[in-house]
Amino acid sequence: MTFEIDDHYTFAKLDRANYPPRSPLPAGYSFAGKISREAELSLLKPEFQAWRIPFNRDMPGCRPDGVLALEYLEEPVAIIFLCDQNELGLAGYGQVHYAAIREDQRGKGLYKALFAELLEIGNRWGLEGVLLNDDRAGLSKVYRRWGAEFMFEKPKLPPPRSGPLHRLARRLRRATS
Repeated sequence: MTFEIDDHYTFAKLDRANYPPRSPLPAGYSFAGKISREAELSLLKPEFQAWRIPFNRDMPGCRPDGVLALEYLEEPVAIIFLCDQNELGLAGYGQVHYAAIREDQRGKGLYKALFAELLEIGNRWGLEGVLLNDDRAGLSKVYRRWGAEFMFEKPKLPPPRSGPLHRLARRLRRATS
């Protein structure tokens, strides 16, 4: 399943009581303990070309044990991040960030297994639930089927312009939001 990019972000909250059950991985797939930074970047770059945040792991509450990768025959094919904080400041909730599945591996049911395994990490951390922020058309419907509660939508800002004044304006917007 491929999701087109939406013109807005959808925020949802998934409480621990509503986590989807773990599902088995197809033959040949396994969860990776750790993958190299080079492999991590090779999974992220095709999906998030315009973003620096996932490449530097600049998400609030990002922890090394919150990075989950999936391998096929020992080759990394997917990655997802769980942080123990969230951008809304909701106490007790982490946030899922930057899921990337290599294009040739999509449509095999990997995301649900990856997502459910990631939530197990949140359980070990004692999180009450997770926040989900996505801009993929249709993905919020998948999350709702899994038990997530819709919170709100937020329009995307226009693409950033370059230059020192625009960088300063972005910093000011971030500092005041």
